[in-house]
Amino acid sequence: MSQTGFPNGGILPDDDADFTYSNIITTEADIRAAAQEIVNEAYISGTIESKVADTIVTSIEGLATAGATIAQYYIQQVTYQGNDGLGTENNPVEINYSSAVNELFAKSLGSDANPESIYQSYLANSTNIDGIQNTFFHLGAGPNSFNWDANGNLTITDTYLFTGLDDLGAAPTVDQASSPGGFLAQVAKFFIGLAVGQFLIPLADLKGDINNLAKMLFGASAANYVDEGVPFNLFRWAQVNGQNVTNIGLIESMRFRKRFTPQELYENNPILFFDAVAKGLIPFSVLVTLNNFICNSIEVGAGPDAFGITPNYAPVNTVMSTNPDNWTFGGGGNYPRPFTSFAQRITEANLSLGPFAMIDFKNPTTNVSTRFSGRICNLAVVCNGAPGEVGFIRQNWYGADLSGTGYGGNLLKWQWWEQAIKTKYTFPYGHLPGYPDVTIEVATASYAVGDANNFAPDLPIQEDYTLLLGTVLAAAALGAIL
Repeated sequence: MSQTGFPNGGILPDDDADFTYSNIITTEADIRAAAQEIVNEAYISGTIESKVADTIVTSIEGLATAGATIAQYYIQQVTYQGNDGLGTENNPVEINYSSAVNELFAKSLGSDANPESIYQSYLANSTNIDGIQNTFFHLGAGPNSFNWDANGNLTITDTYLFTGLDDLGAAPTVDQASSPGGFLAQVAKFFIGLAVGQFLIPLADLKGDINNLAKMLFGASAANYVDEGVPFNLFRWAQVNGQNVTNIGLIESMRFRKRFTPQELYENNPILFFDAVAKGLIPFSVLVTLNNFICNSIEVGAGPDAFGITPNYAPVNTVMSTNPDNWTFGGGGNYPRPFTSFAQRITEANLSLGPFAMIDFKNPTTNVSTRFSGRICNLAVVCNGAPGEVGFIRQNWYGADLSGTGYGGNLLKWQWWEQAIKTKYTFPYGHLPGYPDVTIEVATASYAVGDANNFAPDLPIQEDYTLLLGTVLAAAALGAIL
């Protein structure tokens, strides 16, 4: 039977020849427990700040983003969007804050992944960040503005709509509303808003003209083409018999959102991230794809020196022992390896890296692979706090040095991997809590170009990276390497 996966992660397939899924399943409780432990410790250590302070830099960057959003709003008023145009319900505008504002925003969302709790943290903290308050305002949908999707993304959505002059840039942050200096900043933003309003006011009439033009062009079917609009009231308080007397036309709403990926939350608000993991809101299928999760990935190092000042190292063609206890690590280890630059050799020596390896979180049902290249190494050497045992750490050597500059007649690393003999082993995976055992493919033999045992692949790279027929035949000829 198929196995029940991590909460919200769906169903994982049965174990097969390529991947032992049951190894992962057994760590589900460990992952959730580790996440909850981190959350619990956070409350004790006081790592959650109760407030996020404004800075001059983030204020400028935040207001710049708000200005860009107003510009998009302007574009939406003067162009026909249609049912699914940018800014509509099905196609919201994505708000892109600077890295500094993005970090503050993520930190301000608190430590509890429940949407109601995130909303309360937003009201308490995010309203003190310029640019956030001037973009999202007070979130008309309340807690429903915050949603976790099936991929573990936290999405915040709102509707951008000016219905009167008092909407234009006048929203103060908490500090601005409670200090003389902040009051002056609020007044300054209000006058900036008035300047923006100089082009928004005629837009209210223009939108009506666009709608009339649509009716002329599309006739009876105009209802399918006309952008919706709401009255723009110059002064909403100016009313006679309950009716606004400064309604000067129509203006359109704009749907927009901010999306925090699991990676962004892990980097900027790890406590909220781990609480979402503990609650199953960030699924296991996402955890295996995160960069630098638990342990950092290993850098490959610079490629060959184009000027020839530093030496490069020729490929090491050898057949490695089938017993991992006999493997030696470091720059001079007894494992096969491709052409290596001086900088890459230094990395191997400093971190005592071992054989080249690959892990494939392949779903045989959909035939979709999530594949990472890496190295076999002592986890404690490359990852602070990891156990002192041999395991797998990610290193993108497969995608390194693709230009081939300085390689001469040697194979690129990915080419070398395709011709190497691979053997499957079970090792701890260094990028998940609990370091679960997973199936790793290790390069255990390679041969010099021209060697009778060498297999030069002439087929396209296989997405699922199963062993090619030629490799299997070569392994059989060597005698039970697998």
